Amino acid sequence: MSTIRLKSTITILLISSALLSFCKKSESETNEGQSNNELIINEPNAEADATEGVELIHRADYEFKYNEKFELPYYVKYTINQIDVSGKGDREGSKWEADSLVTTGTAVDKDYVGSGYDRGHLKPAAASKTNQEHMNQSHLFSNCSPQAPSFNRGGWRVIESDVRGIVANKEQDSVIIYTGPVLNNITEFIGNENQIGIPKYHFKAVLYGDSSKAYAYLCPNKKLEKPYSNYIISIDSLESIINIDLYQGLHKSIEE
Repeated sequence: MSTIRLKSTITILLISSALLSFCKKSESETNEGQSNNELIINEPNAEADATEGVELIHRADYEFKYNEKFELPYYVKYTINQIDVSGKGDREGSKWEADSLVTTGTAVDKDYVGSGYDRGHLKPAAASKTNQEHMNQSHLFSNCSPQAPSFNRGGWRVIESDVRGIVANKEQDSVIIYTGPVLNNITEFIGNENQIGIPKYHFKAVLYGDSSKAYAYLCPNKKLEKPYSNYIISIDSLESIINIDLYQGLHKSIEE
């Protein structure tokens, strides 16, 4: 994919411009300790994907690559079908647990106790209703990142609902999602047993099942301001920021 191999200063400026389209500068940090302009754009590596050589781990209804340094996934990939939003999986029967498939270990529940951050689903429980197994696995810490309550319970929740609505409202039969924390410039941590990085941003990339449309949200980990469409950027721009080729083979005209 061309964006990961870009070398020119012009391209980096274009990426910065894409971010400025939704980032609003604040004069001071919020009480959650983050300002909107803290995302550092890494100069794209001419050769390597950030997850090259990292094991791809498969769960029943999602797959992910895990970053041990921050005890967070690089991303979680999943598909939303009609059964995922209308099934009988019940989140009341689930509890957060470590993911045994991550051999180096993940966060545990007590890492979040007293932290001031939510255990933020990456693949939402509301998109994991196919059956109880899928619901339970959505509560593994491989599918979690520290999210500010005002973010997780506010605008991010609305964005997640809007994405599910593409399928629930039968605009598409399915959507393919990549979502995760942005691992750039993490400087703060929570944890009582492990050190869990606190991401300054989260992303959610959306591809329609018929490949007719694709876009991404890039959102600061704090209360989001309306309209939430201001946080939409292209797949191309997101891939340049996180240095991961998400939808390999997707036509460039769709990514842009």
